[in-house]
Amino acid sequence: PWASRRRDAHLAALRRSVPEFIVPREVKVLAGTWNVNCMKLQELNTSSIATWLSGAHDCHLAVVGLQEMEVGGKSVAESLVKDTFAKGLQEKGNFVAQSWVGAIETALR
Repeated sequence: PWASRRRDAHLAALRRSVPEFIVPREVKVLAGTWNVNCMKLQELNTSSIATWLSGAHDCHLAVVGLQEMEVGGKSVAESLVKDTFAKGLQEKGNFVAQSWVGAIETALR
């Protein structure tokens, strides 16, 4: 009972202070997914990606999900280490993923 009263008091105080910290505004978001289907790197069509993301230029935020992406079985942390210290040791999947990221970044510019 004491803990729930304390929690309720904290929530009430937080609700009263919301206007101090939150400024509502409209945000335009483009969100979509692309089914990569383990596509080979040479099949990557940057003009299709650019067409798909062309609406993002009016947006504040673009959210892109890639489905069935071959990213390899190693951890993200290991990939970061290899990116930093041993780029040649990077596994194939991460190279493919980086190629997609590069194509998406180019399309969003």
